[in-house]
Amino acid sequence: MERPSLLLRLIVVKKLIVAALLLAVSVLAAYGYRHYDGLAALADQWGEADRHLLQALILKGLDLGSHRLQITAELAGGYGLVVLVAAVATWRRLRWGEVLFAMLLTCTLPFEVIEVAEHVTAIHLLVLGLTLLGLVVVLRELTRPHTTAPEDASFSPR
Repeated sequence: MERPSLLLRLIVVKKLIVAALLLAVSVLAAYGYRHYDGLAALADQWGEADRHLLQALILKGLDLGSHRLQITAELAGGYGLVVLVAAVATWRRLRWGEVLFAMLLTCTLPFEVIEVAEHVTAIHLLVLGLTLLGLVVVLRELTRPHTTAPEDASFSPR
């Protein structure tokens, strides 16, 4: 099985990091949802321990409320898993993974264009540019012929 290009591998690694962050957000939001009544005390503990970043995250969870924490946990976890599956399958040069990867990149484009239109910042422009670059690279990979090893071959009835 041939390896994906260096540029595609870098894009996949970035998406693996994004997937890991989404899954971490999901776990933290689920914890906040399940232990919502004790979040204020936890925020106080972290504040006294000079852990202000963690305290700020807990206070943000309190601001969101229990129901929104649950929704955040479910959406971030679900999207994180889909991104993870697409990234791993793309790395392994599975055609369906590349298609899923292209679909994920395409789905984020309208939101990123809206972000740039509302708030033109270097970060928003960079994210939009990376998404467009990733989409071009993945679509280019999809148009190239794949060599499939027997274990990767699709099932075809005889």
